Amino acid sequence: MRLDKFTQKAQEAVIEAQQLAQDYNHPAVEPEHLLKVLVNQEGGVVPSLLGHIGADAQMLNQSIDQALASMPRATGSAMQTGMSRNLADTLEEAKAIADNMKDEYVSTE
Repeated sequence: MRLDKFTQKAQEAVIEAQQLAQDYNHPAVEPEHLLKVLVNQEGGVVPSLLGHIGADAQMLNQSIDQALASMPRATGSAMQTGMSRNLADTLEEAKAIADNMKDEYVSTE
């Protein structure tokens, strides 16, 4: 996945999602990692959208935390945390949506 076609905020979110997966000792970065980052991204559009629609961000965070806690863990000094097929598919779909909207970059919206 080429991140050069992502906005700065979107690139930061993907990188932070990878760090989050590593923090949890997860063998792959999943969509849930990215969602957790986007929901909590300071200055990001997702927290604003959640507030606008009246969603309970704290409850959403708790649900995401439960999902992350239930994921398998891997250990070892040589562990590499790569992108899962699910996340790659999600990002490819985001790229396709951006292309259909004639956007040059994938954003966090």
